[in-house]
Amino acid sequence: MGFPATYLAALAFQSIRQRDPYPAWQHVTIVAWTGMRESSLWLRRSPCRSRQNGAPFPGRDLIPVPDLHVILATLVLQGLSLPPLIRWLGVEDDRAAEKEDATRGSAK
Repeated sequence: MGFPATYLAALAFQSIRQRDPYPAWQHVTIVAWTGMRESSLWLRRSPCRSRQNGAPFPGRDLIPVPDLHVILATLVLQGLSLPPLIRWLGVEDDRAAEKEDATRGSAK
């Protein structure tokens, strides 16, 4: 959903296109790659604790096992693969954050 959602508003409205240019697809790829962090919380909280009749939800005690796998996959695999992905995509730091901080500091 990351790629279409990123470009949808700019495609729909010319004023947004003029004011805010499209982000590079490489940057969107990095954000999409690192954005799966909260899936473990969703997985853990999604099933109901009990049914309408009060009986416990079947298999709810088994959720921590896939939850652990999701956490390991997102934190370890994605985390360790992020620097090679950034190098492979050819994205370099443009020091925009430092420039913005300097601008804010001089405006005070």
